[in-house]
Amino acid sequence: MKLFSLLKKTLFPAAAAFTSLFMILEQQAHGDCLGKFELAPAYIHIDVIESRDTIKELDMPGIRADMSYVFGSGWLIKPTALYGKENDGEITNLGIGFGRCIPLCDRWIFTPTAGVTYTNVGAKIHLDLGALGEIEFRERFKAIAPYISAEIIYSIAPCWRICANAQYAWSHSKTKIKSLFTEKSDSQGPSYGLLVEYDFNQCWSINIGGAYNESYSKEKNGIRGRGGKIGLVRWF
Repeated sequence: MKLFSLLKKTLFPAAAAFTSLFMILEQQAHGDCLGKFELAPAYIHIDVIESRDTIKELDMPGIRADMSYVFGSGWLIKPTALYGKENDGEITNLGIGFGRCIPLCDRWIFTPTAGVTYTNVGAKIHLDLGALGEIEFRERFKAIAPYISAEIIYSIAPCWRICANAQYAWSHSKTKIKSLFTEKSDSQGPSYGLLVEYDFNQCWSINIGGAYNESYSKEKNGIRGRGGKIGLVRWF
């Protein structure tokens, strides 16, 4: 039972953090309410926390794509996809959001969004049991996470914009370790992001963005995550 308890304090809360951290990177930064397609390399670092001490670190390079389809008077649909992999883990993240692009004046745009994501994470867990040696487990984590978010875009120059984003997500997850046991859990928490974008012309842009997330339980177990991306954007 001590072994199962230790597993629940490590990768269970860490995997739940992937969902909110990747969603915050789905920002729509443009001076006009336009449709777009973006492809970007991404990188995520996760610290697994137990009693406020870091007990494991995960580094996950990947690739992500998203699209914003604008219709009507500024309504938008935002599908997203991400895949990442490292030696001990693999992640697939899919999402869909619905929101409204609201110009406030010549330089400001406000975009509230609501949606849901699906996350599937596979990972190897290495536990050092001292005299018993090291044991490796294969773990599979799946989660559905509804979310709400709001972002504000400011045009600092004709070809430059900055975008700030705040988001709150509710994650409903199931984790399975081989045939040993299955664990269901709920978690929730905020994420924050910042993005800077430059226009080459009316059709092409490049941006760089980052995000930060913290999520802890009452026992002070949880995660601290941060990530970044460099995106190439095609506007339409």
